[in-house]
Amino acid sequence: MRHPGRVFSRREIIARCWPSDVFVDPRTVNVHIATLRRLLGPGFHGNPIRSVRSLGYGLAGSQDGGEA
Repeated sequence: MRHPGRVFSRREIIARCWPSDVFVDPRTVNVHIATLRRLLGPGFHGNPIRSVRSLGYGLAGSQDGGEA
C-alpha cells in the first residue's frame, strides 16, 4: 500500500508473508492473489491488484484505474 507502483516477485511476497522455515511453492501466491481479488470484488473501484507478467504482483496506482 505504501508503494502502489512497485511490483513484488512471488519470492518477495513469500519472504514477507510466510515464516522462513516453511516451504511455499511460488505458485501458491497465485492462489492467494486470486482469493484476494475475489474477496475485493468489483465494488472496489476495479481490482487494485495488478499482475505483471513474468515479474509478480503490485497494487495499481490511481492513474491506471486498478485494471490488471
